[in-house]
Amino acid sequence: MVNDKSKQDFRDREQVAADEDDEVEYLAKRHRISPGVVRQLIRQHGSDRKALEHEVRKLRS
Repeated sequence: MVNDKSKQDFRDREQVAADEDDEVEYLAKRHRISPGVVRQLIRQHGSDRKALEHEVRKLRS
């Protein structure tokens, strides 16, 4: 099946939107931390998804 390039949205999947509760809750649930911790990490390290997941792993270890 061919991807229809005209139906793409323009959201950046590499970033976590701190103002979007769904994204914050997803990341929190995925890593078993509170949404408040996710928001704190976003304030400290920015919204880059890879950097946030790296920091979450450091917290959990």
